[in-house]
Amino acid sequence: MGDRFVTDFQGIRWTVAELSTRLEAGSLLRDKAAWMEDLGKDPVRETSMAKLLAGEISMEIISQAIQLTGSYGCYRDTPFERYLRDAKSLCIAGGTLEVMKNNIARKILG
Repeated sequence: MGDRFVTDFQGIRWTVAELSTRLEAGSLLRDKAAWMEDLGKDPVRETSMAKLLAGEISMEIISQAIQLTGSYGCYRDTPFERYLRDAKSLCIAGGTLEVMKNNIARKILG
């Protein structure tokens, strides 16, 4: 039957498709915030939304990557440890995700 790759399985392919879609949505939200800044408009809501989504997506992606690679994702000589640390720092540095939620709600609700 030949060699099979983990990406040959439909469930894995769906996970890749879903995460890629979320990542693209985050990129578009970031671009919208930058566009608003370029226009001289207040981008606080969009910037906070972009950071919130980026933090959530980054944690989800690295978690899934570790899960999909099995025990290989737990080895210290792989990049996963650094990716996890980087993703977590995105959720904390420059304002926690909870602070971003407060910013978003304040802009929506006044």
